Amino acid sequence: MIGDERHETRFEVRKDPRVSASQTDLEAQFALAMKVHDKLSRTHATINAIRKMKGQLDLWITRAKAQGGQTRVVNGATSLKKKASAVEEALVQVKAKSRQDTLNYPAKLNAKLASLLGSIGGADFAPPNGLRGVYEGLPRRGQAQIAKWGALGAGDVPAFAKPVRAAGVPPVGAGARIERGRRPARQAP
Repeated sequence: MIGDERHETRFEVRKDPRVSASQTDLEAQFALAMKVHDKLSRTHATINAIRKMKGQLDLWITRAKAQGGQTRVVNGATSLKKKASAVEEALVQVKAKSRQDTLNYPAKLNAKLASLLGSIGGADFAPPNGLRGVYEGLPRRGQAQIAKWGALGAGDVPAFAKPVRAAGVPPVGAGARIERGRRPARQAP
């Protein structure tokens, strides 16, 4: 649009004539890249939800201590934060604070998925079996961690909310719901 005027035209997307890969090869490359992208997006959504919940837990610990040391709330929040941190640490390298640290600490799932995505898109050809094999292994590990996060949201968070309500401190929310085959949807805390 230019001002109030709308301009449209038809076009056709064509493969670069210098690329020797077949259309089928390029479609296979795109399909695998989209699968990896989806797993990476889920991983990042889970990491963000964990960090949001950990921030809330820190606030509730502070509030509970200010209300006379509500021990059950403080202990519950500390335990829940520890479990959430374990999932987060499997998904992302939390110790790396600088570029140099990426050499000092091992890459976690999000970095591996991002690297795999770069490898898939790095050339115009069908993904070789090696890349497909890497893809098959990484999401299983990630799915296990995302399942642990889901279990926390389904079991530990509601269990923690009971003593929080009894203490008069606002309840915690998991921040994201992960559904198989769908992008995470935000939930109200």
